[in-house]
Amino acid sequence: MVILALLSVVVMAASVTIAVLLAKRQPAESTAPTSPPIVVGGFSCSGAEAARLYPFQDGVVKAEPTRISFLDMSGLEQWGVDCSMLAPACFGSGEQMLVADMGGSSYYLVGRDGIRKQGTVSGIMTGASVAPSPDSRFALLVEQPGNKGLVRLIAADTGREFEWDFISRKSGFVLSASFSPAADRLDVVSMDTDGHSLQTMLKRLDTGTGAVLGQFLPDAGEVCTIVAHGSDGNPAVIGSNGITCFRPDATVAYTLRFSKIHRTVTTPHGLLVVAEKAPENPPAVFLIDAEGAVKDGPVLTGVPSAVAVSGGRAFFAVGAEVWTVELDPVRLSGMTGAGAEIVRLGAYVDNGLVAVTQEGVGRIDIP
Repeated sequence: MVILALLSVVVMAASVTIAVLLAKRQPAESTAPTSPPIVVGGFSCSGAEAARLYPFQDGVVKAEPTRISFLDMSGLEQWGVDCSMLAPACFGSGEQMLVADMGGSSYYLVGRDGIRKQGTVSGIMTGASVAPSPDSRFALLVEQPGNKGLVRLIAADTGREFEWDFISRKSGFVLSASFSPAADRLDVVSMDTDGHSLQTMLKRLDTGTGAVLGQFLPDAGEVCTIVAHGSDGNPAVIGSNGITCFRPDATVAYTLRFSKIHRTVTTPHGLLVVAEKAPENPPAVFLIDAEGAVKDGPVLTGVPSAVAVSGGRAFFAVGAEVWTVELDPVRLSGMTGAGAEIVRLGAYVDNGLVAVTQEGVGRIDIP
């Protein structure tokens, strides 16, 4: 009997321990209830079709290897153009969107009423960036035989172009590029593979003159593949675990570490980050100001598939829900059901979103 009693105590203690560990791993419950789906209008599509649809203004751009078109919220084509691409991908939002052939050479800058500019590059494209509206400039990352470091800047309204060769020793490659919020700077992240170890390099370019304004060598202890911007327009390089932000004089403004960084988004209120703070933490929202001060936002129930920003709000697509987060101060203000798992999300008015889900496209009006 004594042995049975001891076993009972051990089992109860183990149950309590397991319950505590599980509780630590569970994300915190949201204080905002999920409203029922309030998708307005739209049209049905399959998951395969949804993969080719990109929210743009009050409709979607459909990017296929043989055709680029704009569909309204009824699914009707408003304009279209035949093309020949390997892997079309869309970049940007606002008043214009760039459709570029990743692994190919063709690009199309589109607006609400049709094609604004189209062309080809000598080589293959590996990435792109579009300036914030109403600026008409965009940047293309290009690889050529023996050179993986070309960046071409094109102004759609004037036709003016700049081109930079970032890998003069032919021993590295360009990873990404991003325009500053004012579109007066283009920040480019490249990787130098010439030395004994990989070295991330950030160069800042003047989009008006083409001049190289500065070079930054982050000592981040990891490969940084993304560049984003704070509310002051200063560049920050992003790795899988850390953020290093620079001042204009190339000195480090701040360095932050997380367990895992999932997304970073430039907003007027600061750098918006979705990350896990510690190894067993669920993903959460953080807003970082120009000095590196971190404001904690809501804990999410999953990694968002898309993020859209409009005015003082950010919208996170988590599964089949849209989480609305106010940015000043940072807080969760509501959760709205979309009816199906969200693939992409776009903001076109202050409280209106276009959502592409696994089952269709619709407009979501956020209260």
